[in-house]
Amino acid sequence: MRPEPRRSRRDQCRPPAPPFRTGPSDEQIVVCLNSLTTILQYADDGPALAFLRELLDHCEVAGALTHVHLDPSAIDEQTIEGVRGQVDETVRPDESA
Repeated sequence: MRPEPRRSRRDQCRPPAPPFRTGPSDEQIVVCLNSLTTILQYADDGPALAFLRELLDHCEVAGALTHVHLDPSAIDEQTIEGVRGQVDETVRPDESA
């Protein structure tokens, strides 16, 4: 029998993480990238969009539903168009809510 791994003080406040699933599941995997704005503000468009494409490809292979958030007022229109080219759909939140 293996001894229980020692937990740091920080980890003592949190319950242990559940084990990863390795088999099929009926549950939908959901990935939220919040916020893409920061990445696009501090990285060049090419690498940032390549990262987004790679992330979306991995999520698609895993069968995950993926969505990203960004603040269009903080990003130039050319970059926004680059993001639009990577995703299936864009949605603007209802600003009256």
